[in-house]
Amino acid sequence: FPHSRSNCVTHPFTNGNKVLHCLNCYCYVCDTPASDCKEWPSHCEASHDEPRWREERERAKRLAREQTALAREEKERAKHRARQQATLAVVPSKRRSKGRKRKTSNGINLTRKRIGSIKR
Repeated sequence: FPHSRSNCVTHPFTNGNKVLHCLNCYCYVCDTPASDCKEWPSHCEASHDEPRWREERERAKRLAREQTALAREEKERAKHRARQQATLAVVPSKRRSKGRKRKTSNGINLTRKRIGSIKR
């Protein structure tokens, strides 16, 4: 079962071999598998018994929560922008012609301004 490096039975936590880990070892600080920890050479010594490592673990958790919140906010902003763009694409233009509409011989409505430019 998953466990912190200090509790590993396969590789006992003794001086000299703390970097070794089994497939179930987790980094105490990062709370990720030991094989995925980017700072394993220093984190391999972490244990719950030392206040320094408990503080480091809390700092890492806080940073992860902040990054998750920022990513969530960015995702929401992107959704909002997409909705705005979709709305702008659907809403018809509010510009209206100010000229009086007349029908041509083929039944198409034209404004007075356009009728003046058509050759008769």
